[in-house]
Amino acid sequence: MTRLPHQPQAGETLADEAYDLLLWADQLTTEELGWLMGLAGRTFGPQFLAEALAEDKITAETVADLIGDVWSSAEFPDRHHDRDTWRWMFDTAGFTVDGKRAPRPTEPMTLYRGSVPERRDEDEVVVDTRGLEIREVVR
Repeated sequence: MTRLPHQPQAGETLADEAYDLLLWADQLTTEELGWLMGLAGRTFGPQFLAEALAEDKITAETVADLIGDVWSSAEFPDRHHDRDTWRWMFDTAGFTVDGKRAPRPTEPMTLYRGSVPERRDEDEVVVDTRGLEIREVVR
């Protein structure tokens, strides 16, 4: 990404500047999109990732590299996008381990989900449960 000479306007935030650069770029590497999201702040990650993906500015590998941190860092990620948008992004990323694409497990896995009591019954986690054995652990 070549930097665009940018003249900040009165009242413009770093998030505004980062979004302008996102819109201006033809293509973005993982590092470039990560930098823009860092400039904007963690709560803008979902918007930036979806925008870059929708506009074909990033590869599926970039989505795989970033989506875990974007989901985990956003305040209530389910409030940034509807479930279909998150499913689309997670489907694009494919199965990942530590941000890298990996083959799907062939054996059942144990999946733990933590939540504060008042949000316990909300469906916050987007998980393909085919092949998973789901058990509730209450402490």
